[in-house]
Amino acid sequence: MKIPFFVQEFTEEMENAALETLRNESFVGGESVSKFEEEFAKYTGTKYAVSVNSGNSALQISLMSLPSYPSVTDEQVEIIAESVNKIIN
Repeated sequence: MKIPFFVQEFTEEMENAALETLRNESFVGGESVSKFEEEFAKYTGTKYAVSVNSGNSALQISLMSLPSYPSVTDEQVEIIAESVNKIIN
């Protein structure tokens, strides 16, 4: 018995969205990235969401957002560093 690792769902709507993005947007940023960030922020209940190209970039930007050591502020800082593959799968 062969059990598939996962079943890939790739609809025509997904294909059209990917082709539209490849044809009409820049390599970095663009309308679809901004839309994804806005929708992801709403989904996670946060004010902002920032997409980056790698785990290293995610860690760097999250550390840059922290207050300078050793000063401590009353703000709560939450860092969520999930890879896109983990979110999608």
